[in-house]
Amino acid sequence: TSLYAIAVTLFGALAVSDIGVPILRNIFPGYDFANAEIEVPESVAKVLDLDKPALPLDGLITLGAGVLCTLFYWTPIALEQKFIVSNAIAWALGMTSLGAISLGSYQTGALFLAGLFCYDVFWVFGTDVMMTVATKVEAPVKFLYTAPPSDVARSYPFSVLGLGDVVIPGLFVRLMTKIDEVLQPKNLSYF
Repeated sequence: TSLYAIAVTLFGALAVSDIGVPILRNIFPGYDFANAEIEVPESVAKVLDLDKPALPLDGLITLGAGVLCTLFYWTPIALEQKFIVSNAIAWALGMTSLGAISLGSYQTGALFLAGLFCYDVFWVFGTDVMMTVATKVEAPVKFLYTAPPSDVARSYPFSVLGLGDVVIPGLFVRLMTKIDEVLQPKNLSYF
């Protein structure tokens, strides 16, 4: 479980960096991040196989933000105090997945959605397996929402939404927008 969480948070740091670059450029539109670079030693450039010995400033800033998110996630404080960072890392992983994966056809997307539906019906609602996994594995691969106050004691202080329940429908929606761009329907949009 710990190795899985470490791997996910490392990928999460890279995902925060990837998603953060366009966000940073939109927050500071007056600064030309696209051309700003930081010189690095020749030895570093050789190891990273860079064409010129420089790294983009916006990429370094957002990579630093991703590393800070990862470090904060691993601080020894209760998850109730750091669930927002966990959600930020999970969101970045989900957004990066949506950008990296594309569905080839409508049929593939429909099969994914049907498979997700059957999976959820059996594993989430039919058994306690997925809830056990979701509550025992502490890694930023799910969205956590604080549960409302109640007189009934809860074994886990959050409501949980898995990344698969966001990414797979998101892939289908992305496919529908691509179909709209290509077909340009006049009466009814697929999106």
